[in-house]
Amino acid sequence: MYYAMDDMGDDHIKTLMEARDASEKWGLIHQFASDFGFAGIQFGHKYQDTFGLSLTDIPDFIRSSFRLTYHPGGMENIYQLSNDDDEQKWRKVLSESLHIAAAIGLEDVSLHPRYLPT
Repeated sequence: MYYAMDDMGDDHIKTLMEARDASEKWGLIHQFASDFGFAGIQFGHKYQDTFGLSLTDIPDFIRSSFRLTYHPGGMENIYQLSNDDDEQKWRKVLSESLHIAAAIGLEDVSLHPRYLPT
């Protein structure tokens, strides 16, 4: 199972927001994931946008302790694919996600749509 930022709880988010620097934030993320017994951490935009952490600077102690995956997030409306514009958005998000995962050496890209069209 993966530790996902979107499900970490308001108390942990507050603790991370109050951390002094990136080193302390990474240490807290490691602690939270370890405390819950997770084998992996799911990275996404929240790490960069909310916590100011660079996904290109994931510390070795995180990399050596957990399996790592990437989830682009916030794409619920794109999955409807009701027209060509939606399909182009979907292709762009998927392409960018795969490039991000490859560039930072993550294990996979994890997508969680509400549904996929048949």
